[in-house]
Amino acid sequence: MLKLWKAARAAAKSGRALLSRVDLSVLIGVLSRIADLERQYITAGSGAQKLEALLSWVRSTFPSAAAWIDEVESFVRAAVSLFNAVGWFRK
Repeated sequence: MLKLWKAARAAAKSGRALLSRVDLSVLIGVLSRIADLERQYITAGSGAQKLEALLSWVRSTFPSAAAWIDEVESFVRAAVSLFNAVGWFRK
C-alpha cells in the first residue's frame, strides 16, 4: 500500500509540473499514448524502448516539446510506476 501511495504522489507531483508548462490536452495525449504503447509492446519491448517511442512521438506531435521534454519524461516514469502499482498493465 505504501508503494501505491508513493507512486500516486509522484505521479501527481510530476503531473502538476507538466501542467504548469503545457495544456491539459498534452497530458491526456501522453497518457493515451502510454496505453497505446503498452498494447503494442504487450509481450516484447523493454521499458526503455517504450519510453524512447513515447518521447519520439511527443517530439513529432508537439514541435515545442524540447522546452518541456524533461517534465514529460518525469511524468511518464511516475505514471507508469503508478499504473504498475495498481496492476493496470497485465501481461
